Amino acid sequence: LLKEVIRVSGLINSSRHPTNLLKDVMESVKSVFRTESCSILLVDKAKNELYFHIVAGEKEEEIQKIRVPMGKGIAGTVAVTRVPMIINDAQNDDRVYKVVDKASDFTTRNILAAPLIADDEVIGVMEGINTIDRNNFNDSDIELFLSFSDAAAVAIQKTRLLDNLEKTNRELEKKVSELGSLFDLGKAVLESKDEADLIRKSIRIVVRELDAKRAAILIIDQTRQKLNLWSFINGVEDKSQESFIRDSIIVDAIIENKILLRDSFESQEDS
Repeated sequence: LLKEVIRVSGLINSSRHPTNLLKDVMESVKSVFRTESCSILLVDKAKNELYFHIVAGEKEEEIQKIRVPMGKGIAGTVAVTRVPMIINDAQNDDRVYKVVDKASDFTTRNILAAPLIADDEVIGVMEGINTIDRNNFNDSDIELFLSFSDAAAVAIQKTRLLDNLEKTNRELEKKVSELGSLFDLGKAVLESKDEADLIRKSIRIVVRELDAKRAAILIIDQTRQKLNLWSFINGVEDKSQESFIRDSIIVDAIIENKILLRDSFESQEDS
């Protein structure tokens, strides 16, 4: 048992992918406590529920669709009280959340559950379900089970910290890129020879910043009822003049000084 705890501690400090790491921890729990299934439920603060994050055992797909209200069932109770629980007669215990068994066509006989606590906050619950080769869980299981739940909590916290760091880095890179593009636009305004030169430089900056395959700048000549179009498509620049189409949504947006946002346009080429 001690060897398995040490192995799990080593996994937590490794560079393994977080999801695979937690699955390994769950498999270790199944092996050490000889259970049919083991799962980790995480707290959804917005909905005040627990959802199945990792399920090691049968009916994984069905179980992961289920949510457990905080305070309901064994997992919900442990999440609120922060106290581990043993239930050895699950079928006759009203505290057990029977929805899980009904939805998954699984029979829960006994449960060992412990809170996942990180920075003094309950972030979830770990459960061992149905002992194998023995009838019940016992009090001596709790201390060791808490060692595994602590390790799982550390792994989850580590994952969240890394995710937050990556998100912060992406946001910082985006800000730096935007500032760089604004600087380049300012430089283009100062250095361009004429309007056409400014438009060509500007459209290239827009394409680079938005990582776009296509971009265009349209300027309306209302006196001539014409639409001047500068385009940049797949690296090729082009300039053309089109007839003024008053009922065009793009022309209307320009005249009315409105921002137009569309996720997709159906092109004639694709239809």
